[in-house]
Amino acid sequence: MRTLSAVVFVVLVPFAQSLHAQTAGADPPPDGPSSQEGLTFGVKAGLNLASLRNDDGETDRRAAPAAGAFAAWQTGSLVGVQVEALYSPKGIKQRGPNGNSLTIEMDYLEVPVLVTFKVPGNGAVQPLLLTGPAVGIKVRTKFGSLGEGLQEKFADFVRRWDVGWVVGAGVDLPLARGGLIVEGRYTLGLTTVFDADPTDSDRDDKNQVLALLVGYRF
Repeated sequence: MRTLSAVVFVVLVPFAQSLHAQTAGADPPPDGPSSQEGLTFGVKAGLNLASLRNDDGETDRRAAPAAGAFAAWQTGSLVGVQVEALYSPKGIKQRGPNGNSLTIEMDYLEVPVLVTFKVPGNGAVQPLLLTGPAVGIKVRTKFGSLGEGLQEKFADFVRRWDVGWVVGAGVDLPLARGGLIVEGRYTLGLTTVFDADPTDSDRDDKNQVLALLVGYRF
């Protein structure tokens, strides 16, 4: 998680500052970051790097695009609340000894409810931190190239609900209209993925996701 936050601040902040310089010729936002007060809406998209975690470690990661929308309430202080609806792909991509790969896909409609913290600063680029729970409902599963009947059995094996905790960091760049948001986040699964018996080796598997998202605030 610390590594992800470092990437966000070291790599993405200069990027946002450069973008702000390019847009400086446009009409400035009325009051800078304070113009974000009240209820705002937006969209975001990016890349999920998903894996499963258990007592023995973690699996190889599955990379897949994620996207969704959000509504954010920002008070006059630096604290806000953000509710999202994201299509969040999870699962693994496992490589066998013969070089072949097996992809296990488990996609969720995820609803994170996040508390956001704006980091005080005088610049136009506003660093932010975010954290909160995320509840996902299973919408799609696929286990490699299994036939339809076995795919249905695998779908029954995956629990319908997934609960996790989100921790992330990013930057918010006010533009002439709306704003650009770039963030990195880590979602730690709190519930087991599979409906397994106590003797099954999969009983402790939990989702975890590293994500890089870019959004636009209207």
